[in-house]
This record gives sequence, C-alpha cells and structure tokens, in this order.
Amino acid sequence: MIDRFRHVKKMIPVIIFMVLSALSLTGCSSNGPEGRRAFSGEVSFDDTNVDGGSIAFESLQSSGANQFRSGAKISNGTFSVNAKDGLPPGEYLVKIYWPDRSTRESSSTASAVPMSSRRGTSSDSDQAGMADAAASAVFSLPPAAERIPAKYNTRSELRMTIQEKGKNHFVFDLQSSSN
Repeated sequence: MIDRFRHVKKMIPVIIFMVLSALSLTGCSSNGPEGRRAFSGEVSFDDTNVDGGSIAFESLQSSGANQFRSGAKISNGTFSVNAKDGLPPGEYLVKIYWPDRSTRESSSTASAVPMSSRRGTSSDSDQAGMADAAASAVFSLPPAAERIPAKYNTRSELRMTIQEKGKNHFVFDLQSSSN
C-alpha cells in the first residue's frame, strides 16, 4: 500500500513549486493589466475644491484600438484611479468637468404630474401615465451649465505624464481667468 503512494510523494515538491511560482507571478504590485499604473490627484477651480465633477484621460501616444482612456469622479477636490483601471506610462490629455446642477434644478421646478393623479384615484393606466410623464420630465431637463471653462475640457490642453516608477500624483489648480 505504501508503494502505491510513492509517486504522489514525489510529486508534492513539484506541486508546491508550481503553486509558489504562480503566486509570485500574480504577486502584490501597483501595476495592473497591460502595465497600468494607479494614480491620484487634486483638482481645484478658483481656489475651491471641485466636488461632484469628473476627470477624463486620453492617451496622446496611440490611437484607435490602442488608445488608452480612463476617468474618475472628483469628490471634495480629490480623485483616485486604481491600477486595474489605471493607465500605462505615457503622456495623456486631461479633461475636467464640473456641472453646476443648481442651474438645472432651478429651471425644472414645474410638476409633471398628470391630472388623473390629483383626483385621489389610481388605476394601472394612471400609474403608467405618471411614469411616462416622470420619464419625459427627467429627459427634458436642460443640461447643467459647465462651471469649468472649455480650455480645461472640450478644448483642453492639459497634460499629465504617468511615470513607470514612483508615485503618480497630480495637482490641477484651475483658474477662470488667465491672470
């Protein structure tokens, strides 16, 4: 019976070596797939932390299917992108958006509730009508005004360079005027 398991005992070191090799290949690293790197940063506009905005990054060194893009939400003046969603080393175009949602909300204060709902009765057709009216009201809202000038988003010339080594942290201190 002992002879039957002799070949299994010889395989144990091989199995351990294979498992350890696989673990070392996947190890802990700040690099993601395709050499992507984690990065973070700070964004302010006229000395105010951007809150509720977004930031987008587009590769400048490649195009088409090989172009890398990423983005993040800006909260309380900061953003962070993990290695999985990060970018490989290189130069990137940066676009920053910060919509003024108060302009959209103040222009849409009218109620879009159908008359049948005000009678106090409810039927399936009334409910469907209210859902349709609510959907129309939401989709007919005017777009929020952009707080950040076009020179930082739709006509941006902002750049950043992701480094292969070291910490990739960027500070964007945007100004409304060209002082």
